[in-house]
Amino acid sequence: MNIVDILFYLFATLSLGGGLLMVCSKHPVSAAMFMIISLVGVAALFVLLEAFFLAVLQILVYAGAVMVLFLFIIMLLDPFKRPVNYLRVSVTDRCDFRCQYCMAENMTFLPKKDLLSLQEIERICSTFISLGTKKIRITGGEPLVRKNVMSLFDNLGKYISSKDLNELTLTTNGSQLYKYAKNLYECGVKRINVSIDTLNPSLFSSLTRRGDLAKVLQGVEEAKKVGLKIKINTVALKNTNENELIHIMSWAHSNDCDMTIIETMPLGEIDYDRTDQFLPVSKVKRNIEKKYSLKKSDHYTGGPSRYFEVVETGKRIGFITPLTHNFCELCNRVRLTCT
Repeated sequence: MNIVDILFYLFATLSLGGGLLMVCSKHPVSAAMFMIISLVGVAALFVLLEAFFLAVLQILVYAGAVMVLFLFIIMLLDPFKRPVNYLRVSVTDRCDFRCQYCMAENMTFLPKKDLLSLQEIERICSTFISLGTKKIRITGGEPLVRKNVMSLFDNLGKYISSKDLNELTLTTNGSQLYKYAKNLYECGVKRINVSIDTLNPSLFSSLTRRGDLAKVLQGVEEAKKVGLKIKINTVALKNTNENELIHIMSWAHSNDCDMTIIETMPLGEIDYDRTDQFLPVSKVKRNIEKKYSLKKSDHYTGGPSRYFEVVETGKRIGFITPLTHNFCELCNRVRLTCT
């Protein structure tokens, strides 16, 4: 064996060790020791083994190289070596509501020429799917106000049919749901999130500055009718809907909908200080537990919500706590903005 052969096997063995390091270990020191031992062992084998055994070793080395190629080219991993299998896609920054905690009343939106085209968004999504993404959530703004957005759902729905994508879903304010519910279901969407922060029509109008609660509830009914599963998302707002949250949960569960309660987040430009609205979800949870029994659930949808089963209703309540309890360890999804 000449020096070129030795260098080749050492380099290839390093690939094998590197691949096993990435897959098997969360402990760098132990992994480094494994790497050193494997290199020393293989060096000894080069001296001691005959051609047959070297041929077997060569096959293993090639397998290691393929493993590394698969990990870093075929699959998409986050910095914690977790496969990235959840993509959240914003198709527009525009919304037909102006929710007080979300945006200013007189918003200046991005020029339409700066937005990704639906064809570009589809191309990016298909690339993520080829890299192992199994779930895509379409968001906005309000996604259903984007012109021709159903063409994107239709094209992405083909990946559901081919089994390359497990789930296609969306988050919506419900304003356009009555119009699009049937089409969404036919495109392969089976589950959606609908944002409803109050069941009081006048408060709803005030919070959203232009929303019509009756229209949203009509959309929810239509979505249920065509077969869509619905989860209600509600932002907890101090001195606004604080005393209504249990009622919203009861309504959601009676309509066969799970619910998630979310702490207000410091996102978007608004006209006043968000700290006036902040209501810790821990307080909301304690209030719910005064009336209902909560049992921790292992239900997980890939997002940041921590779920509990409500014993009395048989449905789930989730809590998202971006401020009081960081949820990054639960989340490995990637966000694609509309630009």
